[in-house]
Amino acid sequence: MRPPGRMARLIASSDTLSDESGPDPAQDFARRLLRPRALDIGLRSGVFLSRQLPLHDQLVSALESHGALVLSVSIDGEGLATPHERVRSAVSRELERQGRPRIEPYEDGATLAVMLQMLVDQAMADTVLILEPIEYVCAEEPGQSLLRALKSARDAINLQQNAKRHFLFIGVGSDHALLKKLVTGSDQAFLGATFIDS
Repeated sequence: MRPPGRMARLIASSDTLSDESGPDPAQDFARRLLRPRALDIGLRSGVFLSRQLPLHDQLVSALESHGALVLSVSIDGEGLATPHERVRSAVSRELERQGRPRIEPYEDGATLAVMLQMLVDQAMADTVLILEPIEYVCAEEPGQSLLRALKSARDAINLQQNAKRHFLFIGVGSDHALLKKLVTGSDQAFLGATFIDS
C-alpha cells in the first residue's frame, strides 16, 4: 500500500461535499471518509475542518451512522492535563467500555499508537478521533508532540497489509491560516493532509 501522499489538498467545501449522496453534507462527508472512492482516499491522511462548515454540528452522528467508532475530545486549554494526556485518557476510557482493562496515562509504557491499535481491533470498526479546537493543540510543544504521535498511529494502523479497519483523524478549528499551515508546512506532522475550508 502506498503511504499517504505528500501533496496537501486545499479544497473548498463545495468541492468535497457534493450532493451525490443527498442534501446532508455531514452524511456525504462521512461516506467519503469511511468508504472512500479513488478521489477520496487522501482523506485518510487526515482532515482539518473549518468549524464554520455546515456539516460540523452533525459530524459525530453522521460518522456513527456509517459504523464508525467516534472519539470527540475537547482541548479547551483548561485544567492541568496536556492534550496528549486528554487523548490517552479518552482512548483508555473507550477501551474499558469495550471490555479491556483501563490503561492509565503512561501505564506499562503503552504508546498512543498501541492503544489506538488495540481500540480499532477491539471495536472492529473504523475509529475516528476528532480534536477541537485544534488551535489549543498547536499552541505549545506538547500539542505538537501529540500530532506527531497521532501521525505515527495513523501510519502504524492504516499501512498494515490488508488493513480492514482504519484510524482516522479530524482536527477542527476556526483559524484558517493555522489549518492551512498544518497541511502545508514542511515541519508539520500532517503535511499532505486535507484542509476543507468554508
